[in-house]
Amino acid sequence: MDTVKNLPETDEVFMNSYEIFVSDVKRRIVTSTGIDVTERYPVSLLETVVNARNSDREIEFYKLYDSGICMKNDLKTDLGKTFEYGPSRLVAEKTPSLGKADVVFSGEDAVRLYEYFKDGLDCAFIHMKYSSFKKGESIAEGICGDKVTLKTLRTLDGSSMNMLTDPEGTPIEDRVLMEDDVPKAFHGGTKFSYYLGEKDTFIPGNYEVSGGSRSRDELLKGPVLECVFFSDFQVDTMSGDLFGEIRLAFLHEEGGRVRPVTGGSISGNMKDFVRNMKMSADRSRYDNALIPTYTRLADVTVTGAE
Repeated sequence: MDTVKNLPETDEVFMNSYEIFVSDVKRRIVTSTGIDVTERYPVSLLETVVNARNSDREIEFYKLYDSGICMKNDLKTDLGKTFEYGPSRLVAEKTPSLGKADVVFSGEDAVRLYEYFKDGLDCAFIHMKYSSFKKGESIAEGICGDKVTLKTLRTLDGSSMNMLTDPEGTPIEDRVLMEDDVPKAFHGGTKFSYYLGEKDTFIPGNYEVSGGSRSRDELLKGPVLECVFFSDFQVDTMSGDLFGEIRLAFLHEEGGRVRPVTGGSISGNMKDFVRNMKMSADRSRYDNALIPTYTRLADVTVTGAE
């Protein structure tokens, strides 16, 4: 509450409303194999509505923050960005049709991109042929961008999923599942792990992604479209297809000019994007996922606003 109350509100940008929900979860798992585990952990949720207005119009940004305990600095940073985006949304032009273009993700929606890799390492996806990932083999040929390393974490500061065991009572561990785009281990529940002959698996709660080597300035060097808010963004982790309706983006042009734009959409497939994906060295946490702050994909289809 102190963090929200001390945000840099003005007549143009301000907090419309917010709600806080906090739970103290006590969970006990008892199984026929002798597992009997009881643990307690916090889960919190902050629901916010930030408004921006000028003499002609007023808009709002709705954001939901899942976490364990409140991480003041993370919250202040993210809400601070939302306050900065408000005035840009008020003057945004229509997104032009760019055909195939580079797109940068610099917000929470980027988590969906990395879920493609995490789900591809799931025993259930592999058994049902949704994923073609194989241990010891690169997930794609001809990779010339940054390579993904994905690791499960038992604990992650601020996460709502800092649990000792997964929903089946299996202990969760820190484990490298993929290193430089090469799967090293799989994860999953008991049934599908048994089908694949995998042992010592578990259903992960937290995970981190590393492998990025670029600076923010490198990744935002134009021409590139930086998407910061979507009306809707989805990644089908089985097929790799992605689609997003743009709420606010910044068009970084050659020469350094930056224009806020709105409307239109992006689309493409992660199986194509992994070959030339670029990631920042610095990372941001979104509840249970620690991922690169900036992710740049090449040859994304950008359809303009009508």
